[in-house]
Amino acid sequence: MPISRLPLVACLVGAAVAVSALPVSVVDDRCREVTLVETPQRVVALLPFYSEILLELVDAAQIVGVGDSPDTPPVLASVASVGPAFSASREAIVALRPDVVLGATDWDGLRGNLEGAGVPVFTVGCFAGEPDLGAIRDHDDVFAAIRALSTLTSGSAAAGDRLIARLRAELRAVAEAVAEMPRPSVLVLYPDVTGVAPPTSAGALTPERAALEAAGGRSAVDHEGYLAMSAEQVVNADPDYIIADGSHVVALRNDRRLAGLAALRGGKVCVVPASAWNSSRIGETVQLLASILHPDARLPGASGVGAADACRS
Repeated sequence: MPISRLPLVACLVGAAVAVSALPVSVVDDRCREVTLVETPQRVVALLPFYSEILLELVDAAQIVGVGDSPDTPPVLASVASVGPAFSASREAIVALRPDVVLGATDWDGLRGNLEGAGVPVFTVGCFAGEPDLGAIRDHDDVFAAIRALSTLTSGSAAAGDRLIARLRAELRAVAEAVAEMPRPSVLVLYPDVTGVAPPTSAGALTPERAALEAAGGRSAVDHEGYLAMSAEQVVNADPDYIIADGSHVVALRNDRRLAGLAALRGGKVCVVPASAWNSSRIGETVQLLASILHPDARLPGASGVGAADACRS
């Protein structure tokens, strides 16, 4: 699931200032400066979050390696794999001679190994002014990440600022379309497909909450971050809609403990890919959510087909 954690402070934004020449420095998730003295021509992106943003900012040919993920953009299908996104191979990465690696953290030791080999690493973060392992909490964090990646990969925030302006316009158009409509309750769930552990729900300070509120919904839960919920707690929350990744929707619909939920009986268990809650896809994600929650709204560019497909039984 997407990782997440409060409103944006100037930590990263201040470091990712618009510049026109290298060297440039940006602040990473450790709240440390990462400096590049030349424009990177060879980039390894370990997570789709980075790949999707990069494809908006640089030539796809600059992405020479990606971590294995079902959510990797199709245009990068032929790019060299460096192993699973969360346990990539140091040897495979180094062999690609990257100018920078995006998305490595300290939890598995990969970042330290790469930096020890002289490979620069950058992971977005420090959004609240303290180390946070790259947690994304809201759309402002996504915008800060876009600006930092633009600065790091091109020496200028200009391309990132153009992308941010487009995304802000998309979000503003949806907000205007649903402003006067009722706000149905929504529960974003990540069930354990084995059925052993309880499902995890997305609460405040997560990109899921930011998106559903931007789409004219309200959360069915009050907790912060990601929290396990028993079947009984899900039933008691009684959301108008349940949103889940496509791989999880069948498990939810077949869970007999949830059979009494009106959302299940009414065909309101809908699919939003887990990878869609952040990165440069937030505009289309909020548009999709709004079309699900407000089928009668006059949304800009909405055909209704996306919502029908997302909630198809």
